[in-house]
Amino acid sequence: MKSGYRILFSFYITFVVYSLGTLFLGNAGIVQASLLENYRNKLVENTTNLKHISSKLESQYNSLISNHELIVLKARDLGYFKNDEGKIIIKNYQKRPYNLIVGSFYQRFSNKVLSSEYIRIISALMGILTFLILTVFKGNSNEYKRRKSVTG
Repeated sequence: MKSGYRILFSFYITFVVYSLGTLFLGNAGIVQASLLENYRNKLVENTTNLKHISSKLESQYNSLISNHELIVLKARDLGYFKNDEGKIIIKNYQKRPYNLIVGSFYQRFSNKVLSSEYIRIISALMGILTFLILTVFKGNSNEYKRRKSVTG
C-alpha cells in the first residue's frame, strides 16, 4: 500500500472512530439520550406521586376544616384529651402507623459519558495506530512485479 493510501486510510479510521464514538458515547449520543430519558421518567413518576400526596393532604385539610369530630379524634391520636376523658391502654395492641411517603429526592442529572475531548484523543490515537500498523506490516505489496508473458 502506498504511503498516500496509508495516510488516507488512517484518516478514514480516525473519522469512523470519532463518528461512532460521538454517536454512541458523546454528549448528545445514544447512551446520553437513554440516561436522560430514564431520569425524565423518574421525575415524572415522582411528580405524579407528589400530586397524589398533595390531593390526599388537601382532602384531609378540607375534612379537618369542616368536621369538628375529626379534629377531636386527631387530637386524641396526638395525646390530647378533654378533662373528663381517660386513656385506655390495651396490652400488646399496636396502633397502625399513619405515615405518608413523600416523593423521593433526586440529585441533579450528571453526565456519565465520555467528553468530546476524550473521543477526539481516542480517534486520533486510533488513526496514528492504524498508520503505524500499515507502515510496519506493508510487506512486499509495494513491490508487485508484473509477470512477463511468454509467447512463443
